[in-house]
Amino acid sequence: MLRNNIKINTQFNYKYFSLFSFLTSFLLISLYLPCYADKPPRTELIWYQYAKSYKNLKDVKEDLKKGILVHPPKFFEELNIVNKGVGDIDPENASYYWSAKPGTLGLMLFVAREFKLRLKNPEAELPVSGLLRTLEYQNILSCYNNWADLGRSTHTNGATFDITVHPLFMHNDIKKIDTLVLILRELHKKGEVYFIDEASNSCLHVCLHPDYEEKYAEIYYNIAGEYELSSSYAHNRTRFKPFKEPDEIREAISKGTLLSLLKIREKLSANFCFPENYGEDYYSLRPETTALLMEITERLKKDLGKEFLLPLSELIRTYKEQKEIVKSDPSLPLDSPFVYGAAFQIDASKLCQTEISLLEKHLQELSSSNDIIFIKKRINKYDVAMKACAIPKYNIAYQKNIASLKEKSFNSISFRLELKYLYITIVMLLVSLTGLIIHRFYRLRQIIKRIKKMKRKKKVRIKKSELVIINAANTMTVIKD
Repeated sequence: MLRNNIKINTQFNYKYFSLFSFLTSFLLISLYLPCYADKPPRTELIWYQYAKSYKNLKDVKEDLKKGILVHPPKFFEELNIVNKGVGDIDPENASYYWSAKPGTLGLMLFVAREFKLRLKNPEAELPVSGLLRTLEYQNILSCYNNWADLGRSTHTNGATFDITVHPLFMHNDIKKIDTLVLILRELHKKGEVYFIDEASNSCLHVCLHPDYEEKYAEIYYNIAGEYELSSSYAHNRTRFKPFKEPDEIREAISKGTLLSLLKIREKLSANFCFPENYGEDYYSLRPETTALLMEITERLKKDLGKEFLLPLSELIRTYKEQKEIVKSDPSLPLDSPFVYGAAFQIDASKLCQTEISLLEKHLQELSSSNDIIFIKKRINKYDVAMKACAIPKYNIAYQKNIASLKEKSFNSISFRLELKYLYITIVMLLVSLTGLIIHRFYRLRQIIKRIKKMKRKKKVRIKKSELVIINAANTMTVIKD
């Protein structure tokens, strides 16, 4: 009996225990499964599964020297792209974590530009709370951040950044947060980025697709080039002054600060294909920039023949015009080299592929010699600007080449002026001679009239030699007049 009771009890306990455990596990799964189901798939890890991850700061320093990783330049602060806690776990080396691949920084610039345009606020701030991390840093962070992956993360590839939407920085501005989320979701749909809205962490996680690294790296380098040139001329404001109005351009041409390419030499325009819908004053550049333009043209003519025409789409612009451009693209600087007459734009859309490749070759040579910076636009145009350090070199070139052309043109102008005065003198002489002849004829007419009046009273006989009057006494009186 005892044995039977024990068997019954064990069977009874086993059944209820198994039932209880089954129900408990079912409840746990039903509670936690939706949380895991809501998490987006981590396709970003698949994108970078074979890419290099930075194990420690030694790897980071090596790639910074090679240029694979770059620090955000100073103009990021001007654009209000602000570091908010990047590298806080390792404050002594925090500057190394404030770096990324050029494409990642280009994406950051693109997002900041769209953010400002949509808010219509050029001063809108983009607070960045996460950028580059090493595997060591990531493992420490994962101990107290539930969203941080244990082990490998795309932050360790230098391809990801986090935007904080914490109330401390966004001030609970729903419009700003919604605008950012909308921009990132649009990029996510295009497949250019992988976006996670880490709402519980007050963070927006953005990872760049490796296929779009080149596209956004080009954006970064173009904007960096614009700011490099801007700073070089802006620091020399005592020497270079921007042209605010078209009247200032005309005044600079009259003073010789700018050279009008149309007035320097008649045949100079044959070297270029000038842009349309611009006034004559806009076909002008600084003397040294003109020398640079002539050098590029001569190089291309040697390769392509003397009949080659270099198509230009822009030479100079006013400060007001630059402001309008910055309104449409807030990532650009106000102090562009175009407002100083120190840059020009080549329209490569009018060139064939061979001509474009030769143009790029010569521009690259000049860039490597630290003379110029050229920026290739996506609309197939090249912005070429001279570095401030190359101005003395091209000033000498101007003195040798352009000045001689200018003297010849002025000599021809002075010769024309001399001929002009000669023509005026001849005309004046002819006019005075004609006036004298008319005066003589007028006097002769007066004499004839007087004779006709006297003829009524007296007989008049006119001889060939002189005019006489015969009176009643038959004496001859000579008419003096």
